[in-house]
Amino acid sequence: MISVKILPKLVAFFFLSNLYLSNGFKELGSRIRKSVAVSNPSQPNQKWSGSFQTLPFEKASRLKMSIAAPVSPQLKVVDVASQAWNVLPDIWDSLSNLIGDQVAIIDNIHGKLVELTFKQVKETQTVLAGGLQRLGVSVGDCLALFSENSHRWLMLEQAIMRAGACNAVRGASAPVEELQYIYENSESSGVVVENAQQLQQLLAGPGLVSKHGKPKFAIVLYPDGLTGSELKAKLALPEDLNLFSYDELMEMQAPFTQVSFEPDAKATLVYTSGTTSKPKGVVLRHNNLMHQVKNCSFSPKKRLLDPCVGDSFVSILPCWHIFERTAEYFCLSRGARIIYSNVKNFKNDLVKYKPNFLIAVPRLFETIYKSAQQNFKAQTAFKQKLVAIFTAVSMLYVKFRRIARGLVVRAKAPTIFEKTWAVLVMSVLYPFQMVADKLVWSKIREGLGGNMKIIVSGGSSLPSALEDFFEMVGERIIVGYGLTETSPVISNRVAEHNLVGSVGKPPPGTILKIVNPETGREVSKGQIGVVLAKGPQIMSEYMNNPEASAAAIRDDGFFDTGDLGMINPATGDLMITGRAKDTIVLSNGENIEPQPIEDLIVGRCKTIDQIMLVGQDQRFLGALVAVNPNELATLKLITQEDAQRLTKLVGLTPLTSGVEGSKQEIQNETAWLQSNPDIKAAVLKEIKRVCKAAKFIRPYEMVTNIHILLEPFTIPNGKLTQTLKVKKNVVTDEFSKEIQALYTEK
Repeated sequence: MISVKILPKLVAFFFLSNLYLSNGFKELGSRIRKSVAVSNPSQPNQKWSGSFQTLPFEKASRLKMSIAAPVSPQLKVVDVASQAWNVLPDIWDSLSNLIGDQVAIIDNIHGKLVELTFKQVKETQTVLAGGLQRLGVSVGDCLALFSENSHRWLMLEQAIMRAGACNAVRGASAPVEELQYIYENSESSGVVVENAQQLQQLLAGPGLVSKHGKPKFAIVLYPDGLTGSELKAKLALPEDLNLFSYDELMEMQAPFTQVSFEPDAKATLVYTSGTTSKPKGVVLRHNNLMHQVKNCSFSPKKRLLDPCVGDSFVSILPCWHIFERTAEYFCLSRGARIIYSNVKNFKNDLVKYKPNFLIAVPRLFETIYKSAQQNFKAQTAFKQKLVAIFTAVSMLYVKFRRIARGLVVRAKAPTIFEKTWAVLVMSVLYPFQMVADKLVWSKIREGLGGNMKIIVSGGSSLPSALEDFFEMVGERIIVGYGLTETSPVISNRVAEHNLVGSVGKPPPGTILKIVNPETGREVSKGQIGVVLAKGPQIMSEYMNNPEASAAAIRDDGFFDTGDLGMINPATGDLMITGRAKDTIVLSNGENIEPQPIEDLIVGRCKTIDQIMLVGQDQRFLGALVAVNPNELATLKLITQEDAQRLTKLVGLTPLTSGVEGSKQEIQNETAWLQSNPDIKAAVLKEIKRVCKAAKFIRPYEMVTNIHILLEPFTIPNGKLTQTLKVKKNVVTDEFSKEIQALYTEK
């Protein structure tokens, strides 16, 4: 029901909206566009001859508010279903023939703009594969590939597969000891690295050694213009090392001998982001990855929302991560181009290339959200009031639209009466919603390039505050779920059935079931249990780790994800509720899943950038909290000068680059923040306010005490995995005294 109390707000909304147009408030939209760039990081009906289908133009409906990107008429799309693709190299052979002149890759990360067409992609891979064969690579071999995003990474990664070998991948910034272990565990015979300095570090100490001995050769992707011989001399590398630059491998122009291998051949070894020095090597085969390429979809019923020939996709996630990697295969296989980006170029790349797809992790979307909120707060009180009214109206519109579509998380689907009433309410709100969209929300979309079809979030759960925000501003944001072991997608939302709070339904060929963690028996819909998955995308085993493989894959072939979830009774969608091993058990026996609570707090509490709940075997929940200095200043808990000083110490990209301040500076400033009881009281008050307002938080799930931190959990300080997940055991060990103090204080 629409409360009578909101009617005056709607009248005021309409009045202020018109005033907005006449007083130059458009400046807000301009500022939002500048702010949203982050600082961190069914077959169509009409068929045509050949391997393409031509789809008719579909006009986006503004009433739906999830506004589609502008769609060109008569778009050509690759008919993936008709392609005889069995292994990944088959994709490039087909696309070279079908759309060879279309640009496939744009890369400006290393200072020089590189553009490759699909024909050039295939030719480059073939030349590189010939070079690898000359170096002795044969079917069944494994090569280690340690590098960050670039077109050269993709070219070598696929050249290795074209030669019939598999690759063991990891980022260049991973600890040296971890990379050395991966080389050994993967039984690699050669290595590809990003730069010579990295190779120098890898060869130090125990060096790179596997059952094949030392590397037969090493290839440097970006050698600063030097040859392999020059690099060896400059860095005093071993004389017996066969070292080549990427360009030298290309210049070999060695003829490639076509090889054959089965779809169940190893394609890649992807090492999990372990919390110890010995991560597990997930063995993924060509048929695992090809299942994702052929069966995943953002929109099974509206193929125009899937990648089409000429669409673009900005890549910002690590290319070696399976989520990003599969996304690249998926988009490129449909004729879309990929723009490799990084933190430095991301803002400009959004504006310059106006991508149709953005595929990232919640942390990036959180940055966009908080940037927009900060710009709202920088406006005058009058303008802030107007934005608050915009938000209230738009969120009400979103709420009733979800009911009208039957997209609700509850035991029963909405009745006809509920849906009819929701449509009536939407009709009343529609004019006001359109004003809000025209004046503010459209500007946020423009900040993301203004041309998005779909935004995809994965890697970890997406907080409800971010779900609401992006739906409110008119961007379709869908969520996928899976693990490295599942290639990764075993469930995903789609545009036409986008249930907020869920991770959707499984793709074709995939079976999910929820079982009791104690008995192993399947539970009813609506009951929480462990999520099991079975399908063509599930890994075969962990490399050289039969015990871990047996523990993960049951006798009936189902893979144990280790995640807790349930099936939403009203819609049949999968809901992820937490990790089985992360469950906190209080001393009174109550079990608490921390993830939903942590997501809620980070999404709704402006003073908090990160939080980790604690309390195993204790009386109540506590938390380690990394605070936001700018928000503390907004609450006048510290001065603006203090906030600027602290923000400078933390740095612009701490999660991936680490803090800029010295260890001593961080310690001193952290102690200073902790010495102010008002800061702790204000942050704890905000947490309690947010938790009390949430319907799903039970009394014993309330956070009772906190420990304030300035330095966030980051990759360089060892508290985040390469995919930005908190290493809870590492954090718990380091802050054991502080955690214990939370319970001795009370």
